[in-house]
Amino acid sequence: MARIRWRAYVRLAVPRWTRSRPASTFYHVIHSVPRENFDHAFLLATRRRAGSVYVTDRGGANPYDELPAGGLQPESLWLR
Repeated sequence: MARIRWRAYVRLAVPRWTRSRPASTFYHVIHSVPRENFDHAFLLATRRRAGSVYVTDRGGANPYDELPAGGLQPESLWLR
């Protein structure tokens, strides 16, 4: 599992060895993501072979104490 701030995630260099493992092995938790970048965060996670992804705009000591802004939107392409 990778837990990382959005700014660092954008610059993250994924190790080559991850290509030899199934995507289900990797879970990315990305916090402090501006709401307008949620789609970009999911796209990057997909390209980086994350089998599961959690994206939130929340930050601070506990970015998981509430749902992301707007909750989980059923019209999101990433929830299909």
